[in-house]
Amino acid sequence: MTRPHHYLTDSAPKTLIIGVTTPNNRTLNMDSYFEEFKNLVKTNGIPHETELFVKLRTIDPGYFFGKGKLAELKAFVEEQKIRHIVISEILTAQQERNLS
Repeated sequence: MTRPHHYLTDSAPKTLIIGVTTPNNRTLNMDSYFEEFKNLVKTNGIPHETELFVKLRTIDPGYFFGKGKLAELKAFVEEQKIRHIVISEILTAQQERNLS
């Protein structure tokens, strides 16, 4: 997990966006991919305070993130009092339910 980028705003609740590099994502220019993701978040009117960029070697079928990464993210979300998360990759319905 790379160092988070914080964007201070007075809006609540706090939102985190997570840019994910996965083995299934064959994009050649990840910087452009993440910029497009951030622009889509902005275009959809979702203000966010924090960005994380994560690289996954495998995708967990139940939770998308592996146990270790999930524990890191959970601790970060609790510490930062994050209420909403937007992920750059498409999750299955089961993964969404499990992460909720």
